Amino acid sequence: MADLLGDAALVRVTFLIAVLIGLAAAPVRAQDGGGEGLVMMFLADWTAYDARCMVDDSDEAWRACGARDYVGYLLGFAGWCWGQEGQQIEHMDWHECVSGVSFRPERP
Repeated sequence: MADLLGDAALVRVTFLIAVLIGLAAAPVRAQDGGGEGLVMMFLADWTAYDARCMVDDSDEAWRACGARDYVGYLLGFAGWCWGQEGQQIEHMDWHECVSGVSFRPERP
C-alpha cells in the first residue's frame, strides 16, 4: 500500500481512519468548521485517485480505483454525496447531501 500511496498519503490515511473512529457515527459537515479541512482532504484525495484510476488497466490503476471508492465512502460517511438523481455521470460532482435527491456512496 505504501508503494501506491507514498509515505505522506499513508500517514494521511492512517490519520483519517483514526479521526473517523473518534467521530463514531456523527456526520462531519463543512459548515461545522472543524470538518471543513477533513472534507477538503477527502475531496482532494478522491480527485487524485480518480485521475489515477482512469489511466489504464494496470494493477496500480485498480488499486487507485479501490482507494477512490473507499474515500468516496468516507465522504458519504461525512455527509457528502456524489451527483443527483437523474444526472448524467459526466455532470456529477461532490456536494453536501440533500435528502431525496443525492446519491450517498455505499460502503465498498
